[in-house]
Amino acid sequence: MTFYNRLDSVMIERLLPVGVGAAEAGIYAKGFRLLEAAGMIGFLFATQLLPIFSRMIEHKEDIQNLVKLAFTLIITPAIIVSLGCAFYSDELCLVINKSTDSSRVFSLLMLCFTASSVSYIFGTLLTANGNLKQLNIMAFCGIAVNLILNLILIPKFHALGSAVASVITQFFTAIIQVLIVQKVFKFKVNKRLLFALVFFIFGVACINYLTLHLTHNWYLNFAIMTVTSGLWAFVTGMLSIKSVLRFIKYK
Repeated sequence: MTFYNRLDSVMIERLLPVGVGAAEAGIYAKGFRLLEAAGMIGFLFATQLLPIFSRMIEHKEDIQNLVKLAFTLIITPAIIVSLGCAFYSDELCLVINKSTDSSRVFSLLMLCFTASSVSYIFGTLLTANGNLKQLNIMAFCGIAVNLILNLILIPKFHALGSAVASVITQFFTAIIQVLIVQKVFKFKVNKRLLFALVFFIFGVACINYLTLHLTHNWYLNFAIMTVTSGLWAFVTGMLSIKSVLRFIKYK
């Protein structure tokens, strides 16, 4: 998985003409910086889940409720961060990179945070259960998809094409891991959660759109968006005080 996450910048430099490749790789790297930092949140969350999953599987306890709980706790802030960064890409890039040349790449790459957060939950569960063969096959499929998409998209769209390839690859591997978990653990499809998730994503997108130019101070707009999106998570049922307390109890 690390291989196909790092493959993009190398291919950008190699597939494009001298000078252009280095410049586009730099743009991609600037867009990738915040995603790499945000990924640490999911990684730390996964390290907490691994021993819990392992213990519950060993004692043959019902694990579906914990998976649902962990999923909602990580996917909710991931969606807020991903969509927030996508809508406020110009402003954030100007602060982080002192320029907006990587804003389009950045807005796409931050969507990967949502996909990688899903992988951290379901990939950790498969690791705890010892399904390494399935995970390795999934990872090799991810490499193949990423490689093919980069070969097609980079010559045409440069760094932006590689960002598109990353988003597709990350969501592809995340969905595959969800399907593997569904098959291995025989989880029931939670239609209520899926409906709440779609409703929540739609609401966060609307909140971002409405707050983007709410005032002349984008910092204030971003803060309002974050708070409102957090409240929306509780309204839609994606988060609750009880769910947080329950996760602490599992630990």
